[in-house]
Amino acid sequence: MRLSMLAALATALILAGLMLAIAGLKRHPDPGPSKNPRRSGAIRLARISQRTRMLLLAGLAAGIVLALLTGWILAVVVVPLAVAGVPWLLSNDEQKRHTEKIRALEEWVRALSGAMSARTSLEAAIVATLKSTSEEIKPEVARLVARLNSRMPTRQALTAFANDMDDVIADKIVATLDLGSKRGAGIVDVLDGLAIDVSADVAARRKVSADRATPRTTTRMMTLLTVAVAIGIMLTGDFGKVYTTPLGMAVFALAVAVDIALLLVLRRLGAERRMSRFIGNGAAQTPRETSKR
Repeated sequence: MRLSMLAALATALILAGLMLAIAGLKRHPDPGPSKNPRRSGAIRLARISQRTRMLLLAGLAAGIVLALLTGWILAVVVVPLAVAGVPWLLSNDEQKRHTEKIRALEEWVRALSGAMSARTSLEAAIVATLKSTSEEIKPEVARLVARLNSRMPTRQALTAFANDMDDVIADKIVATLDLGSKRGAGIVDVLDGLAIDVSADVAARRKVSADRATPRTTTRMMTLLTVAVAIGIMLTGDFGKVYTTPLGMAVFALAVAVDIALLLVLRRLGAERRMSRFIGNGAAQTPRETSKR
């Protein structure tokens, strides 16, 4: 019994380390050095979404019940990690949110072009578009308006806006607006053309997402079927008892690790490749993939 407990603990730690390593592959902006390690740890904990926390709690409860019913101690760790981790591995919510932000940028550029066609200054046009801005980018535009209202130089405010958006398309828009704030002539036509290009980019993103929907759905179904079979094996009495032994838990942990690695590979293959930025904080960054939190 003692050997089984030690084996379960060791296997659980291995799986937990694997899931943490996968979570670490998600790209996050560098918040800079922190002088207070406890505070930085609290910030990382606060970044966990409410949905993820609820999934972890539900998985923990299910894992405890499964461990009590089957004696499979590893379930206390594996089930919460699976419940919280598998949806992230199989989802493309981050790409959808990014596409919607690009669509909102297109609408904002069109509104800005309409405001400037009335010979309004760039700063006044930006302020005028705030009320009609889509919710996806309204916080960023609101910060841009606040900076302009505080008499921050236009170029500096636009650069900060590009950093907030953190996307090469926003960099193109900011570069166009910066040029227009100096010359003025022809800026409306340039913005209209830019809006058309952004619209085509959004359409292409949606087409790619639709093409990938079928294999992603198939992967979800296969994963759910695998999880259901694994739970069924644990609940079938003598047939599942082999996985409560040290060797059985080690084999199961290896199978779970292989499944997670395959799902991670599929996620990375389907990840959107983002181009390097050329304005502000992103000017020196290399191409990266979104995946991601």
